[in-house]
Amino acid sequence: MLTKNLKELVREKVFPAEIGVPEDLLNITTDEIALILRRNIRHNQVYIRGFYAESMTRMGLLIPVSGSEDKYVFTELARQYP
Repeated sequence: MLTKNLKELVREKVFPAEIGVPEDLLNITTDEIALILRRNIRHNQVYIRGFYAESMTRMGLLIPVSGSEDKYVFTELARQYP
């Protein structure tokens, strides 16, 4: 898979523009996100912190689990990610 950033995917309508990806997140590559999803989606959860946790939450791919600092579950949008 060629590495593309989210700005390119929104432009190509592969990733829905209506989720309102913030400008500071548009240079995250699909390979980086896809790797996180591939490794964890079958478990329906991921333990993650920092930039990727914040970014993927703001993009609508993760929902934080209450009572945990680093546990997230995947949204329906994450399951449809290209």
